[in-house]
Amino acid sequence: MKVVEMRQSGMSWKIISKNLGITVQALQRRLWVLLARNGNLMPSVVYPIWGPLPSEFRKKAKWNWLENSTGYMLSNVTTASHAQ
Repeated sequence: MKVVEMRQSGMSWKIISKNLGITVQALQRRLWVLLARNGNLMPSVVYPIWGPLPSEFRKKAKWNWLENSTGYMLSNVTTASHAQ
């Protein structure tokens, strides 16, 4: 999970995606699905990668679009659909 290590070292999604030759959205989506399928889609893993929960100033979590597009929910991975 080199991408996770890169994020945890402070690299931005843009720099990582450029280094890997993939769009930010595709990179995030692939990582989200991989985490879900491996049983690692939990707050202790997601928050360090994507950032904390929304504050009073930001109404949505940074990963809402990933939940909507993949069917894998951070809070309920075991019952999420397995959308590709």
